[in-house]
Amino acid sequence: MVAVAIAQFSYKKAGRLSLADSGVIPILIQTLEDESGELRENAAEALVNFSEDPLLGDRISCVLDSPLFQNMLDRLMQIRASDTRLNSSLRQFSVEHLTWDLSLT
Repeated sequence: MVAVAIAQFSYKKAGRLSLADSGVIPILIQTLEDESGELRENAAEALVNFSEDPLLGDRISCVLDSPLFQNMLDRLMQIRASDTRLNSSLRQFSVEHLTWDLSLT
């Protein structure tokens, strides 16, 4: 459960900085070797978030070539791209679309 919270907290810049200052990055790197697949994935997710912060990227440079890290990076990029497309398509709806009487067609 803690790994999930860390992964979620790392999405915001302030969260990443607080976590990094608390020394969590080496623990996340070690967790990439854990027996639990869920723990490894949560650690990889948090590390991907850290990698996007120019102030913290150098602290995780040792895992950038890790297959687990790369897989998580690809998955998060796909999710974010999908979210962007969904938000864009939802913005095209108007009040008229939402109140349209289908029986008139």
